[in-house]
Amino acid sequence: MDLSILIVTYNSAHLIGGLLGRLAQDMKHLSAEVIIVDNASRDGTVELVKQQFPWVHLIASKENLGFAAGNNLAARAALGRYLLLLNPDAVPDTGSLSQALVMLDEHADVGLAGGELRGVD
Repeated sequence: MDLSILIVTYNSAHLIGGLLGRLAQDMKHLSAEVIIVDNASRDGTVELVKQQFPWVHLIASKENLGFAAGNNLAARAALGRYLLLLNPDAVPDTGSLSQALVMLDEHADVGLAGGELRGVD
């Protein structure tokens, strides 16, 4: 597995469907997985992911672990050579995951990469 995409959610039902839909398109051409750690959402995030995106590895926490601990939990479950941390409101460009993997594979000296942030709020 090349890539594990880690997402930590909390009351993100209004955002997560858009992100997972975009990722599903890009992942058709990748060896990748998505792992979501949900921090005890009360807005139906867990149910939405289970119903609409059954291919996602969902870890539903009974308590809000916070961002860092949520990502650490997801990382322990990850199988990918590379980890990508995304927020639920991310809008990755089509093909950007493949481009990032090519860059990382071509530059073994790179230990960390980040994407361009647009529309920062």
